Amino acid sequence: MATGGSTLARHVVACMTEAQTKRSPRRVGAVLMYHGIAEDPEDRGQSTSPRLSLASFRTGLEHLRRSYDVVPAHELYQRIERRTRTARIPVALTFDDDLESHHSIVAPLLMELGLPASFFLTGSGLQGPPAFWWDDLDELYARGQRREVLREAGLGADRLALKAPIGMVSKTIQMMAPERRDKLAQRLREMVGVAPREPGLSAANVRKLAADGFEIGFHTRSHYQLQTLSDHALEQALRDGLGDLAEAAGRPIVGIAYPHTGADLRVAAAAAAAGFELGFTGNNRPVRPDDHPLLTERIDAWPCTADGFAFRLARTLAAV
Repeated sequence: MATGGSTLARHVVACMTEAQTKRSPRRVGAVLMYHGIAEDPEDRGQSTSPRLSLASFRTGLEHLRRSYDVVPAHELYQRIERRTRTARIPVALTFDDDLESHHSIVAPLLMELGLPASFFLTGSGLQGPPAFWWDDLDELYARGQRREVLREAGLGADRLALKAPIGMVSKTIQMMAPERRDKLAQRLREMVGVAPREPGLSAANVRKLAADGFEIGFHTRSHYQLQTLSDHALEQALRDGLGDLAEAAGRPIVGIAYPHTGADLRVAAAAAAAGFELGFTGNNRPVRPDDHPLLTERIDAWPCTADGFAFRLARTLAAV
């Protein structure tokens, strides 16, 4: 845990770095990536996608509002191009997955603070609570069924395999061939046995987000690691469920956040062919005006303390 002195030092360094970057003429911006937000996140031990506490989230947003120019994602490149010396650095906020907290917690706070954002949805929640395999993986690990999960995944269950962190297991599942991953996901769902704990976002929730002025983007219904797909399967993944989500949002969808943040030039070309104009990855790098718009970088906004978040963002932007 950080001491008071080190926390103060990081805060001071963050402020100095932000001021130095702001004074520079460099054209740079950032896209922040969030997932779940919870008022009081449960300590579930290892988790593939831990929730950020509402208190930390609010503090981070207030810092962004004070120190940066928070803009809609579709305006980011224009704002970067127009940025002049001493002007605030443009930052866009993005949220992935069909999470109920986006409707009940995130959107009201964003509206209170007057901040724009984009929500990238799979559309799975339009048909009822979505069953995400990573949530089932978390649940089984929390129950102490690590050995059973490893065996089902074909990863062995010896002493070394049992020491593998859940993030490594999740990454291995992400990279499986689609058929194998689907079969494993179904088995994990059967092992959990109860209804999905995440209620997801209904069509009414999606309509409300769009009506409140937030951008709705696509995250693909299947949530495959797109780089593992054949050309035909990739084309299908980029279109399956898109029309349903656009209908719920009441507008065309032109932005996509690639599942598991993975994409390359082949994926970007397929996304362009499917009609997308912006695509987001996630390699914790800033955005520059000459970046490929369908391979736009994002910075993971979790996990961080309030001062840690400010320090990390400032340091990343200054590294350009």
